[in-house]
Amino acid sequence: MRGASDGMRQSLIGRLNLLIKRFSLVSVLFVAAVALTFSFAAYRNAMDGIGRESVLWASHLKDFKVLSGRETDRTGTSYAEFADGVLRVNDGEKSREIDRQNLPENVMIFSPDGRSFDGVYSVKEGVAKIGGYVGFVRKFSVGSSYWYVFVGRRFSDIFLSHVPFLFVLAVVSFMYAWTIRLFLVKTKDSLKKDIDALTSLVETFADSGEVPVLSGTESREIRSLAKILYDVSVKMKEEQVEAMQKAGTDGLTGLANKAAFEEKIESRILQDRVFSLIFMDLNGFKPINDKLGHDRGDEVLKEVAAKLRRVFRECDFISRWGGDEFAVLFEGDAEKLYDGIKERVIRALDEIDADGMKVSAAVGYAVWPVDGRTAGQLFKTADERMYADKIVSKSR
Repeated sequence: MRGASDGMRQSLIGRLNLLIKRFSLVSVLFVAAVALTFSFAAYRNAMDGIGRESVLWASHLKDFKVLSGRETDRTGTSYAEFADGVLRVNDGEKSREIDRQNLPENVMIFSPDGRSFDGVYSVKEGVAKIGGYVGFVRKFSVGSSYWYVFVGRRFSDIFLSHVPFLFVLAVVSFMYAWTIRLFLVKTKDSLKKDIDALTSLVETFADSGEVPVLSGTESREIRSLAKILYDVSVKMKEEQVEAMQKAGTDGLTGLANKAAFEEKIESRILQDRVFSLIFMDLNGFKPINDKLGHDRGDEVLKEVAAKLRRVFRECDFISRWGGDEFAVLFEGDAEKLYDGIKERVIRALDEIDADGMKVSAAVGYAVWPVDGRTAGQLFKTADERMYADKIVSKSR
């Protein structure tokens, strides 16, 4: 049973360890996925903004209002062309030259054949990457032809503009994942402690019917189970004692109990043959209970029962009368053998060592029918002689 429980415990703890390792890996992937997802969302958001900006530039540049700073005479001849690295715009009245510096760095203009301030490019309307910039190309009309405007941003600028947000997002995601991991680790430790406590409870209860003392740190469920097992243990002991009493046996020492002894005495009287009642009360037993505890006291009582079995014969009937009192139905006249019987009892009990504390006994007797013809009379006489012997023992 112990091996099976150990195997089950190791299996559960192993599964939890594997779960924690897998969760740690999933957490890393989760943080990475969240960062990538929001990076992509940030990129798309930035591109949408660039797209709207390119539409505005195309709207403004359709008659070069932004560049020339004045209305174009629509009735005259107007044209625009790149020459010698500059853009010449003629509005029908005068010609103006526009340098690259007149435009923002992220805005570029292209003629229908792809000419720009610094060269010739292959351009078409839509998403484009030009000169380290990523953005949009839009058409705008100049006279009867279509020119192009490109508005873009450097990819690094797009990314860096969202770094603080992405960093906070990654930290929050990591903290969330790590918190869950710590919760799992704590759960594993708590479960391991509960499994160990449960194993101890079940094994101890199965082996001895006892419930081990808990540390007080166990979960409420384990403490509840311990209480249930304790109640079951108490009930089992009560039923065991009751059963043994019904069977005429003392539950602690295995000797006959008081009821069985009284029945035996009554039966023996009917035989009309001499017998004796020997009554004993232990000396020095109360200090053992007080100083060493009742568990050690119970062990001493078991040892006393074993010693009495050695002192008396098989034909004698030994019982635990109650507490630290013992009664023996002795076949024959105990008065003639009293001194020898008492000496053997004292010598046997003297062999018991309860952590340096010794045990002895006061012994009394009554002989049927000399000292009484009823069980009550015999018990009264034996008890008086036992009490007298106890007084003599204390006076020594």
